[in-house]
Amino acid sequence: PGRKPSAAGPLRPNRKKQPPKGTEEYVDKRVRNNLAVRKSRDKAKKKQQETEQRVHELSTENENLQKKLDLLTKELNVLKSLFINVGASLPTKFDEIMSR
Repeated sequence: PGRKPSAAGPLRPNRKKQPPKGTEEYVDKRVRNNLAVRKSRDKAKKKQQETEQRVHELSTENENLQKKLDLLTKELNVLKSLFINVGASLPTKFDEIMSR
């Protein structure tokens, strides 16, 4: 997996050699790396949770807005029928205004 070395040389020519296993330097590097990995994973987990919370909030808001739209549409239809039932005619630009 990954890229193959080119004719120009290896991919990481300046890569330092790892200290031999069991040495204090090796153990220290492993401890620091493990802390960095844990911190990175915690950060990613927190970001995922925040994203999920935001999705939930937006879904709830969307549902509420849809309910409000449905209610206002029903109210408009009632008012239109009342207006028509009293024998009045709707303004000529009513449909144009409502289609916006």
